[in-house]
Amino acid sequence: MYVPYSITSRGKLPEAEEDIDTTLAGKYIDYTPLEGVYTDHTYNNYSGTSNSQLTTDLTAEWRILYSTDTTLTITTELPVHSGFKLGEVNGYNNGVLLLNNACKELYSNKLLGATGRSINIEDIEKVSKFDKTTYENYGKEYDVGSSGYPSIFAQEVNGAPDGIYGTAYDLSDQDEYITERKQSSSLKGKWTYYTYEMSASVMDSTYLQLFRYEPGTMTNLKKYWLASRCVSYGSSWAEFRMFYVSNGTVNADYLYNSGVGINYLNCALRPVVEIDLSKVNVGVTGDGSKYSPYSTTARTES
Repeated sequence: MYVPYSITSRGKLPEAEEDIDTTLAGKYIDYTPLEGVYTDHTYNNYSGTSNSQLTTDLTAEWRILYSTDTTLTITTELPVHSGFKLGEVNGYNNGVLLLNNACKELYSNKLLGATGRSINIEDIEKVSKFDKTTYENYGKEYDVGSSGYPSIFAQEVNGAPDGIYGTAYDLSDQDEYITERKQSSSLKGKWTYYTYEMSASVMDSTYLQLFRYEPGTMTNLKKYWLASRCVSYGSSWAEFRMFYVSNGTVNADYLYNSGVGINYLNCALRPVVEIDLSKVNVGVTGDGSKYSPYSTTARTES
């Protein structure tokens, strides 16, 4: 396997959840997904609202996020598909899976061992020094009494309808669509919402530019989803939210508030593609610049 420089060498970040190499972060890479069409979100049975079908954006340019010994992770230079709307109970129930499935269908390339998914909160946490546990109320347990909730909450490790915490899903996990709202006599859970501004104090300049600014400018990228849920609480209500990045700030708006009602949010997609380095040669040509990106070609068996 040929890779540019030492893409599989270790460059461990302090307190990173996994051992990743950031040496080539921000470098351009020549990647072309196989064309696809996505329609799971077009009706409100999963997304809570109606959307238009999506097709692969073949004009998108790609840049390296980080790598491990086995996987190269890349993302689009700019967010794509500005009209992806989520709302109500089912927007929260299915937001993670809808976003991941859209990016998988539209931006994978099985010939290169490349699988698409949506960017999520963990992708940013890996390269950010912001400590979410310092955010007011983060991790605090609440019990808001009798309350409605999206049914996926019962499967979340931070959700405890009727006092029983789930075991299946963390903030960015989901493997099947869910279309129910339930009622609890004692809705309990842990506060997982937080917000902060991306800045030089919490993020290396390369990642600050990747996640916040358009290339070569100080113009904020358009608002894009993170495929991750979170929850905040009041004295008698819970707000079920989806994370996003807007104007250089990590934030989350509620889609369902058990005491107030429903909300809708429209954001772009930010695809992430994970390339299996055992199936592809990276960087045989190109120097990683915008006009000479690293090449990606399928390996041939010898």
